[in-house]
Amino acid sequence: MSEHLKQVAREPSVEATKHIPIIGLHIIGEHDPKEMSEQEFNQSPDLLFHGSSSSIDFNREYDYGSDDFAEKNGSLTLGLGFYTTADASKAYDYSIVRQPNTDTPQAFVTPIMPYQAKMLDLRSKEDPQSNGHIPTELLEQWRQYFKQYLDNKPETTDIVENILDKLDNQYYEHLQQLNEQNIDLRTMLGTRASPQTKFQKLSTPPWSQMFTEFMLQQGYDGIIQIEQSELDRSQSDTTYVFYNLNKIGDYGTWQNQTQPHDTTFQLTSTPSKPVESDATEEKWIFQQLD
Repeated sequence: MSEHLKQVAREPSVEATKHIPIIGLHIIGEHDPKEMSEQEFNQSPDLLFHGSSSSIDFNREYDYGSDDFAEKNGSLTLGLGFYTTADASKAYDYSIVRQPNTDTPQAFVTPIMPYQAKMLDLRSKEDPQSNGHIPTELLEQWRQYFKQYLDNKPETTDIVENILDKLDNQYYEHLQQLNEQNIDLRTMLGTRASPQTKFQKLSTPPWSQMFTEFMLQQGYDGIIQIEQSELDRSQSDTTYVFYNLNKIGDYGTWQNQTQPHDTTFQLTSTPSKPVESDATEEKWIFQQLD
């Protein structure tokens, strides 16, 4: 699995003149986890890892879009889903970053196995260590999907709802102005600042859940994308985001066991200092009242 080794972060430029094709449909999870022993499960090349700020018991019925989960486990930059990596050390990093006020943080990592999950692989077909551009038809479908949502929204006098309405309208303007040939996923979702449209980035945009529902309607169980490391921004790794939780599980879930498994892994080295959060996004949101 050499593609999961340490990578230098590379993103397609919004101003790039050449369209970078993506890998496209990629079915992952070749072996049925229900037929595995626990040892086979833990040694499988299909194994992925989820890092969190505290121990979790994987549950397909749990609301991973809840405020509680989002607060403990980070942003929704690629939509509402269950975020994993094939590199356990990157999951360690993610866990530590989510514990900024802890003097001696401990990594909490959950081993996860996919099975026959239909993923939209957004990595470059020519160079899988970098991302490609969103297919033009997918951008147009998402633009129409969001427009339909706006058209069906009821009017409101609620102050908070009015702020969200304003954000929604600004985001739709952003979608309309995008260059359809050279857009990556984060730019499309507004979780990366766009020099082209001047749209400020939002790490947890209100339309995250809507995008997840959209992707499920397109027939995908999740996406694959290169993302920057949480602790070292000069490095990156392949991220697997699952929107359909029925396609993944820990060993106990696949074996229909009710007894939770301990998800705490011991760190083998002293963690680096966590990256401090940026308040720019929240400040920009409340400026929309002006």
